[in-house]
Amino acid sequence: MLGLDETEVTKKQRNLAKALILGLLYGLSAYGLPTYAFRNYGIKMTPGEAQDYVRTFYALYSQLEDYHDEVLGELNTNGYVDQKTLAGRRRDHIPNRNEAINAPVQGTAADGLKMAMAEVHKRLRKFKGTAFIVATIHDELLIECDEADGPEVLEIVKKAMVETMDGLVNAEEPHVPIKVEGAVTKVWTKD
Repeated sequence: MLGLDETEVTKKQRNLAKALILGLLYGLSAYGLPTYAFRNYGIKMTPGEAQDYVRTFYALYSQLEDYHDEVLGELNTNGYVDQKTLAGRRRDHIPNRNEAINAPVQGTAADGLKMAMAEVHKRLRKFKGTAFIVATIHDELLIECDEADGPEVLEIVKKAMVETMDGLVNAEEPHVPIKVEGAVTKVWTKD
């Protein structure tokens, strides 16, 4: 959207991209985008800039614009929308604009994380109780293990998460790349 090579992107530009992609993917309009971008990423933008970003986003991702228009049309006609995730979990009678657009996206992410948790739990059994899931935070898993096992546990977790989400999201075309980031640290913090 910014016309930059990936290697040239600054932290501020990355945060702008996150605000735009997550905000618009999850149903925000140009009206709500400036507040969301500032509150969540410290990014300031005028209403005019927000409108320009929305136009550019939809020019790049016209199928998302079509999806949003379809959902909003149904919402305006019926007063609610029924949605389901890629795993088939249903959420019916959604009366809210953002939730109507967001439910299948965020719901599928939640389904994928739950499926990944089950797979990670199964694969960590080889450590006989010394490696285990401590918490989930949004789309992350926090694993505790013996220090020496850290690198192996990290690879097991990453592979399980990618394989699980890939099986869910890429069951049909178009296929999207699934990437997972992780780190081994001595404390439960994130850089």
